[in-house]
Amino acid sequence: MTEPDDRPLVSVDDLETAERVLLLAFDARRRARLPGALRRHHRSVLELRALGFPNELAPAAVVSARHDDDPLPAPVPPAGATVGFGRGPDSDAGTSYLSIAELASAYRAGSARPSEVTEAFLARIERFDPQLCAVITPTTARARAEAEQADDDFEAGIDRGPLQGVPYLAKDLLAVPDAPTTWGAMPYRQQRFSDTAAVVERLAAAGAVLLGKASLGALAMGDVWYGGTTRNPWDLSEGSSGSSAGSSAAVAAGLCTFAIGSETMGSILSPSDRCGVVGLRPTFGRVSRFGAMALAWSLDKLGPITRTVEDAALVLTAIAGHDPRDAATREAPFPWLPQAPVERLRVGVPDDVRGEPTPAMAAFLAAAEAAGVTIAPVRLPDLPTEPIMTLLMVEASAAFDVLIRGDEADMLVRQNDESWPVLLRAARFVSAPDYVQAQRLQRAIRDELAARFAEVDLIVTPARHGPAMLHGNAAGAPALSLPVGRNESGRPLGNVAILARPFFEHRALGLAQAIEARFGPLAVPPGFEV
Repeated sequence: MTEPDDRPLVSVDDLETAERVLLLAFDARRRARLPGALRRHHRSVLELRALGFPNELAPAAVVSARHDDDPLPAPVPPAGATVGFGRGPDSDAGTSYLSIAELASAYRAGSARPSEVTEAFLARIERFDPQLCAVITPTTARARAEAEQADDDFEAGIDRGPLQGVPYLAKDLLAVPDAPTTWGAMPYRQQRFSDTAAVVERLAAAGAVLLGKASLGALAMGDVWYGGTTRNPWDLSEGSSGSSAGSSAAVAAGLCTFAIGSETMGSILSPSDRCGVVGLRPTFGRVSRFGAMALAWSLDKLGPITRTVEDAALVLTAIAGHDPRDAATREAPFPWLPQAPVERLRVGVPDDVRGEPTPAMAAFLAAAEAAGVTIAPVRLPDLPTEPIMTLLMVEASAAFDVLIRGDEADMLVRQNDESWPVLLRAARFVSAPDYVQAQRLQRAIRDELAARFAEVDLIVTPARHGPAMLHGNAAGAPALSLPVGRNESGRPLGNVAILARPFFEHRALGLAQAIEARFGPLAVPPGFEV
């Protein structure tokens, strides 16, 4: 709605009140001259709102996780570094809990067929998902067609690589034309797109089988969506954490071999920790976000959730790469080497973490030192973290502008003081200059973290260490959430987060694989056996 040109939109009294909200203090003389000047800004805002930009349209600025002169890894891995399929399954839990490499080996040995494995997973989803609330929409027809194609390809001698015939789930913020893309939110439960997300395209090209759409907390927050709360398979009284809630719970419960999650601020690391699985947050710009719901364009990332470190590397290999449809992406080498030596790695651990280690950190430190890793003290950037959440909230408020200004936000399940409707409405009161200052802080954090990686190869903290999670996401640095240790029921003691320099995921994966080998394969949550 527009206002008549001859009537001020705000009064001097309005401005005095607004100044208190925005932490400003103009005197009466300066304030009196503002109403006329503000009219121009109001006209601009009304014109912008009338355009109705789609969620996927990103701002013109492109964030980069690295300086152009920062190092990139060597362009190719050493000879013989690719994964082989010679070993057979080393699990007696059936195909539901086989790793990608084990399943690939079984396919090539003729002891399993993609169509049979896919049917088994679809049956497990039907059987167990009522307890977990982890799958919003199965894509049954597509899964069967892709599995039959994988059968035919194997019979014809066509080998697309380790993901051929491997069933997975995609977080339901990734578009596919086969099903609604609900973003976990009631206002969008019937939303459909004709496009296919870039990640799903790449997995289809690798021969993977899409079982369905995994749950996420509404608009990528938490584990509560319009269908309920996604549960942790290890303890059904707990939520699975979020927002990659269904992706993590489904992998832990054997409803898929791997899943795709997303992270803006902890949404891969946190549920992976809660559910005791491996989660990889890639470097910002490593994986295309085309076809994914935008929450915060300068922070959003997509990555794999798996049961093994090797599986995370195999999925990242398939989904990484430049995509002209996502201006933030860039081509960079990924020289992952299975069973890479770790003896020369220098691993930084903040003093607060090493001084009072969690059970998972204590188990990690013992295993790392036994593997010959050098543990060194490191300081995280001495910069504030709260403004990074302000950055996220302002961008999210822009991404969901129409929703937040209208009534449909009241349809979201969560409506407390820490829910999206409240947080995104509050973000409307952050001034544009203060948002730009938060962007400048993001760059300063990136530079500070780069300086730390000149001192150490990797930084390790508990998976949900607040400053590390906030600084790492702001900097666009990759991190791997690794389950460590086991209690008497087989549940991991917790996860650690292994942070690496941008585009050096292979270093985090190498260390994680060495630690993983000391604790053995993940157990099956009670009640979710074959």
